[in-house]
Amino acid sequence: MSVKITLKKPLWFTVITTLCLVVVTLFAATSCDKIENPDAAPSAEPIYPITIETTNFPLHDWSCWANLEFDIIHVFNSEEELRQYFTCKIAVDIDFANYSLIVFSPKYCNIHSKVEKLLLQQLSANKYLLSVDIEPSMTAIPTLLIVSVLVPKIAETADIELKLTIGHPIEVPFTEYSLEETLCKWKLSQEILYELITINNNEELENYIECVGESNYPEIDFSKYTLLLAHGKTGSPVIYQNCNISLQQFLKQNYEMRVDLSLGIATVMSYWQVPIVINKLSEGCAIELIVTIK
Repeated sequence: MSVKITLKKPLWFTVITTLCLVVVTLFAATSCDKIENPDAAPSAEPIYPITIETTNFPLHDWSCWANLEFDIIHVFNSEEELRQYFTCKIAVDIDFANYSLIVFSPKYCNIHSKVEKLLLQQLSANKYLLSVDIEPSMTAIPTLLIVSVLVPKIAETADIELKLTIGHPIEVPFTEYSLEETLCKWKLSQEILYELITINNNEELENYIECVGESNYPEIDFSKYTLLLAHGKTGSPVIYQNCNISLQQFLKQNYEMRVDLSLGIATVMSYWQVPIVINKLSEGCAIELIVTIK
């Protein structure tokens, strides 16, 4: 015997409708879960470089600081760290939980030097670049310039590079000094690749010149002038044919002398001398010699 079951229309419609509602509800719930799930929508990566806000935060007189290395970034994340660099009693109102203090002292700059630009950039998650432009003071005052700024908290492991630009060089006038029309010649070491000698009196000059008989070298008024004597050797088989000379002043007591040699062909070792006379230099001046060969 067979039994035939017939589904009447109202019941059939009710079943289909119920199934559709269940499907729609499940789909909506799944969609909501995806939107609310933080793993499904990752945050965007930061775009570097990021400019970091800085606030000037001067701390005490320069004479209170100790153990500061020149041109080196010091990052302080606590008052205890900061106190180790002071010889005076200090009261510091810094929220070290949220901020760090960046301090550095540029070499050869005194308290009258001016910070023209200071920019801190974050280059990656743990790397920063501090760019500073300083206009130096040309007054000879024995003080230090201390630059200190507050920044949002920086990790102790962060790498901060200092890009320091100090002033614009000044072209220093000079007069070339020559022994060509005399019976004198330079008496210099032939073992040194190149060096710069600063001469401030006749006694020093006599150590580097030898003359024949009664002949003498051109006089220099050392009360007003200084003689800079750059010399060296080119090496065989070349000889210098001519040279370009420049002298620049970067700070009160810092200079750079550049000698650009143009070479020709020779069969023996050759030596060069570039003597120039400039206005009298004060004691303690530092002159860097840069020699290029073309």
